[in-house]
Amino acid sequence: MPSILLICTANQCRSPMAEVMLAAKVAAMNQSDANAWIIGSAGTAAAEGIMATPFARRVIAERGLDLEPHRSQGVAASLLESADFVFTMTEKFRCLSVRAN
Repeated sequence: MPSILLICTANQCRSPMAEVMLAAKVAAMNQSDANAWIIGSAGTAAAEGIMATPFARRVIAERGLDLEPHRSQGVAASLLESADFVFTMTEKFRCLSVRAN
C-alpha cells in the first residue's frame, strides 16, 4: 500500500489540513478501497501530541471534514524512510527532509 507523508513546521495547521483533504480525495477516488493509500503528516519542529489549531479545525470542519482526532508529531527518520512520497509545505522543508533521509 503506497504512503504519503506531508511536512510543515509544527504539524498543527498546514500539513494536517493537507492530510485530511488528501485523504478525503483519495477515499472519494477509491471508494472500493478507502484505505488504498496511507497518508500522514509531521512537523520539523513539532511538539508531540498537540491538537490542530482552532483555525485549521474550523476551516476543515467548514469543508465537512474532521481534524479533531489529529495530534502533532515530529518528523522522524522512520517516517521518512517508510513514506513512498514526501510532500513539504515549503522548499526549506524539502531540503531538510532530503538531508534527514
